[in-house]
Amino acid sequence: MDNNAKAHLPHTRSHPRHYAIYLESWSIWYGGKKTATNLHSTIYGLVHSHAAKLYWLKKKQIDQDKFDSIHWSALHQAHCESSQSRQAFVIKSSVGMCGVGKFLKRWKQSSTSACPRFSADSEDITHVWKSPAPEVKDLWTTTIANLRTWLDEQHTDPSLSNILLTYLHCWRESLPFPEASDRLHDLVQNQSDIGWDGPFYGWMSQ
Repeated sequence: MDNNAKAHLPHTRSHPRHYAIYLESWSIWYGGKKTATNLHSTIYGLVHSHAAKLYWLKKKQIDQDKFDSIHWSALHQAHCESSQSRQAFVIKSSVGMCGVGKFLKRWKQSSTSACPRFSADSEDITHVWKSPAPEVKDLWTTTIANLRTWLDEQHTDPSLSNILLTYLHCWRESLPFPEASDRLHDLVQNQSDIGWDGPFYGWMSQ
């Protein structure tokens, strides 16, 4: 292997894949483009993005096309604009590894994984969103009302706002989803493939 590397070295010098700038010690290229800014975050993303994608494809049981249809650039922007505590909350919730009964028992911080508010054998993050406990229902109602107000303030298409809030309600209550209009059908179907718990983590179809 060492001999092969030495034999290949003269070729790389005479046929460089990237052109160096005078006095520039080294450079980073990916996909035919040079990386010149945000080196730490860019390199970190290039190194770990493939493994992260494989993890989520397996965890969420969605195919590559649906995964790629998620509006990742919007999620990235929202993540960067959020506080550090909010970032941590969203990440922990998306993985499901947070202070719910399932993990409290695993971490030996509780003798049971049951929900303390409602009779559920194992409390996970989905149960937290869907819990029929009265105080959780009240919080859900308030949160959805605030979301509707925010959507109106952003001048969101009313038909899009209505279908989003209706589908979130149906997902929480395990009700049948209504048919979307022809104009929104493909968008709604893509989101259904991603999952209607996706909006809690920023997994929105673009």
